[in-house]
Amino acid sequence: MKLVIWDGTGLCLFSKRLEDGVFRWPGIADGTMRLSSAQLSALLDYPC
Repeated sequence: MKLVIWDGTGLCLFSKRLEDGVFRWPGIADGTMRLSSAQLSALLDYPC
């Protein structure tokens, strides 16, 4: 998973790779995946 965030001063790139298994993604509607802060936190805290 790669995440690009604009923090107001520049871009931040975060990357996370699982050694085994898969990420559980929320559904996509109208070509957009919308995440709440809790969902994003859960994805980033997923053990790898």
